[in-house]
Amino acid sequence: MKRFRNILVVPEHLDADDPGLRRAIDLAETNAARLTVAGLLEAQDTPDYLIPLHQEAVDSIEDRLKVAAAAARDRGVSVKTTLLIGRPFVEIIRTVLVEKHDLVMKTARGRGQPQPRLFGSTAQHLLRKCPCPVWIVDPQQSPERRGVLAALDPDTSEPVQTALNTKIMELASSLAILETAPLHVVHAWTVPYEDMIHHSPYLRVKKVEASTYIREIEERHRKRLEATVAPFRRSNPGMSVHFVKGLPETVITDIAKEHSIGVVVMATVARTGVPGLLIGNTAENVLSRIDTSVLTIKPDAFTSPIAA
Repeated sequence: MKRFRNILVVPEHLDADDPGLRRAIDLAETNAARLTVAGLLEAQDTPDYLIPLHQEAVDSIEDRLKVAAAAARDRGVSVKTTLLIGRPFVEIIRTVLVEKHDLVMKTARGRGQPQPRLFGSTAQHLLRKCPCPVWIVDPQQSPERRGVLAALDPDTSEPVQTALNTKIMELASSLAILETAPLHVVHAWTVPYEDMIHHSPYLRVKKVEASTYIREIEERHRKRLEATVAPFRRSNPGMSVHFVKGLPETVITDIAKEHSIGVVVMATVARTGVPGLLIGNTAENVLSRIDTSVLTIKPDAFTSPIAA
């Protein structure tokens, strides 16, 4: 069973009611993990005449960090605090590298009219560049949404991608067990060039050949999905597997709504090895539409572009 041992949480508001902080305290207590609560102060060079204001901001954040830490200590959690000054995502990733955190949890900014997306710029940078799993907690999420959804793409023979799918299942399965939450698995599959096969006047593919081709692809996807989830059926006998034809960004968001999913576990790194492309198009599309918390992971060999 996968357990997190060294969690870094970045609340949106440094108080005991912050949803991300509450969630991190729950997880740290369940996992007997160490917890670090981070406060952020985005600062550049401070002119002399602004130094008193800068120090006032530092003192205010440190006072609120003490309050946040007290909420964890009251639950018996081993906790410390840190104030990160600089560019937020850079300082968070540097802290992860130095302190060897195995999970970052951050409260999302939430949605509003000026900001329809759930994830702000700091969260998006973490999703792309943080080497350890990143859990973005939706502050507006209903408590009735408890399910865990593992989003898989098992149609591959690449060892790195196969290992990544297994890692997703390990995290989602362990989380569902720890929280006695229902576990769902989803794989959205498509047929390459299906419209052309059916409608192109140049291909002239016979209907029987087209049907055979589509069935073969469906069967290949189904077998690879089953091979991925089979090792986890014994530990999760109530697991629900959703094998759906369609675009991942549509299928995943629909399944999450339909089954009251509280957190989607998914990968963010593209299969391609093109330097600088740190998030896949599929993940980007899903994250732009998802309306629940997400726990994102990267391959074990992933190296962050941010240095410690």
